[in-house]
Amino acid sequence: MNIHHSAKRQTAHLADHAFHGLPIKTPARAERELEKGVSYKPLPAAFRHDGFDFEQVRRSPVTAIYKKSKPGCGVSFEVVVIRQRNEAIIHGRMIEPREVYPPDRAWGTHGFTFSTLEAATAKFNTLTA
Repeated sequence: MNIHHSAKRQTAHLADHAFHGLPIKTPARAERELEKGVSYKPLPAAFRHDGFDFEQVRRSPVTAIYKKSKPGCGVSFEVVVIRQRNEAIIHGRMIEPREVYPPDRAWGTHGFTFSTLEAATAKFNTLTA
């Protein structure tokens, strides 16, 4: 069962909001880029964002499960479709090709939150099948 999200969901974007307007790679496009030899910096296995700790629990080439926790807030699990961004120059700085967490606006289509690992695993299996 999905946990309710507010409009200002406090979760990891991995600075994705800095890249609005750039094309997002779909899994099929991502596979074609891999065939061409493009290497994307992977999502981190663990990170902290907005006071929450995220730990990767499971990963496929295009999907991942992250355990999200914060003292006093309990634990939830996020299933994400991993997006890819090409290299870009942002504010005069070269940003390498990288994988990104889906932004808030993609939640419900490319990102999902569950209260149990079992429910998250079921969604993960559906997305990777």
